Amino acid sequence: MKSIKDLISTLDLAVLITVLTACAYGLVFSYLWGFYSHYRIPTMFIELGIKDITGAAVFTTLIIVLIFFMVMHTTGLFKENGGGEKRLRLYIFYFSSMLIIGTIVALTVYGLPVKQVLFPSLLLLAVLLVFMMINSKIYMYPSVVLVLIALGVAFLYGGMRGESTTEYLILNQGEKHPFVVLRTYQEQLLIAPVDLKKKIITPEYQLIEMKSDKENKVKLIVVHTGKLKVKKIR
Repeated sequence: MKSIKDLISTLDLAVLITVLTACAYGLVFSYLWGFYSHYRIPTMFIELGIKDITGAAVFTTLIIVLIFFMVMHTTGLFKENGGGEKRLRLYIFYFSSMLIIGTIVALTVYGLPVKQVLFPSLLLLAVLLVFMMINSKIYMYPSVVLVLIALGVAFLYGGMRGESTTEYLILNQGEKHPFVVLRTYQEQLLIAPVDLKKKIITPEYQLIEMKSDKENKVKLIVVHTGKLKVKKIR
């Protein structure tokens, strides 16, 4: 089997860029899907911008390089100190087993929030998977699993981002209830009614133009609302 250095040297740059771009699209979509799912916004409003894709591609590249260098360095130190490949594989198996058991216990016994448990668990599982890839020199199937884990992490992070947001743009045009701005879609603002006293968003969405005229002025105010919940509608 080829080492990771030999594998990278044999790959075409165009192929790497294509794969990286596809991964960036997938990560941004998964993140926005998780973010929108918190507010119960239909996925039809997901819009992938060039800035989002470029940012995700750069971020993904940096994370991949950082993880691989960290894992390769740690693996080298382990082997230099007398640890063989079999022992390293055994440690990876033990850590993976403990991670899976700990995740199940945290979810079933202690009833911790799913997103807060799965997010760090998937991150640790991804690092262990990279250890396994470098140690076993098997890349195809672990890479597919790694991509799926990355998509899951992006989805969970999007949902956690929505849950933890404490500042919103608030639109008030003299209506009884103000509106909260959640995203932009095709140069329009995606808004929903919000009760700032009860801190509840009603999932009834509207699209309004960003531009305003003399008669209909759009005034947006940044308000520290605290965490907002989304009203459940049956």
